[in-house]
Amino acid sequence: MPLCADLVQGRVGNTYLNADVAGLPRAYVFLPNTTPADQCTGYLLYQAGDITSSPFVPLSHEQAGLIIGACAVVWVFGAVLREALSLIRHKEPNDE
Repeated sequence: MPLCADLVQGRVGNTYLNADVAGLPRAYVFLPNTTPADQCTGYLLYQAGDITSSPFVPLSHEQAGLIIGACAVVWVFGAVLREALSLIRHKEPNDE
């Protein structure tokens, strides 16, 4: 579950927190607060377990089958249309 957090401003030694100061190192520091994540107006902090490693949406076998079937239907339609256009294009004028 993500945590709502506030951005901390200030300076620690030669490091300016969240400030653009030429030539000096910069760090970002966030402090979690008690605001629920769905009401957060600041920043959300996620833990490693909150983020999935797969860039794909988890699909059931039925959903994946429907997508594959739809792709196959579109491919077959395109192949048939391509062949039909090829036959029309190469048809001799005397052929009926």
